[in-house]
Amino acid sequence: MFSAMRRLCDLLLEMAKSYGEIKGGNTILKKKISQEDMAKQLHVNRLTILRCMKELRDYGMVGTENGYYSFPDLNALKKFGNES
Repeated sequence: MFSAMRRLCDLLLEMAKSYGEIKGGNTILKKKISQEDMAKQLHVNRLTILRCMKELRDYGMVGTENGYYSFPDLNALKKFGNES
């Protein structure tokens, strides 16, 4: 089974593909999703998502813009997820 981080990265990438809009070099999700909803979709505890998202933010893989998640480099996010 894949790690929670890898599954979260895969979920974020899928959402970026479906709901992403490129703005200023970043991909912005145009659909809000809570960490609780992500946890339910991935069948993990919300605190696991919280820790993973903090790590992604710390590495610059994920940010927020006007309350929406943003991704400066989807290829880097995919690589990070694959290495987790």
